[in-house]
Amino acid sequence: MPPNVPIPILLVDDFALWRQKLTSLLQGQASLQIVGEAESGRDAIEKAQLLQPDLILLDIGLPDMSGVRVAERIYQLSPKSKIIFVTQHDDAELANLVTVNGVHGYLLKQYIDRKELLSAITAVLCGKRCICKQLRCC
Repeated sequence: MPPNVPIPILLVDDFALWRQKLTSLLQGQASLQIVGEAESGRDAIEKAQLLQPDLILLDIGLPDMSGVRVAERIYQLSPKSKIIFVTQHDDAELANLVTVNGVHGYLLKQYIDRKELLSAITAVLCGKRCICKQLRCC
């Protein structure tokens, strides 16, 4: 991707206020562009296939299907997309399992701030995996 083109991001969470919070945390970052939002697993899969975003911020607890299943399907339809789970599930074993199975990052909603989110995005876009610091010690 040319250096001046913003990185397209898809936000996936069933809670509209949380999507708004993520939007506000990313606001002012010229290198990042939110290209779509989804509130269900099926909607996320459709939008990922249509938009082919470079990055997807995905909740695990969606109303119609597990975020893990959504991620598996997205990787089939949009293989270049990198996924960071943004979730309330503070389970180190789950975080390690999903990152081993292809998900690039795992952040906890209850601890996320602008600095941590941007750091995770940078790491993932550089090809690294990122688990939030609250789980890394577990």
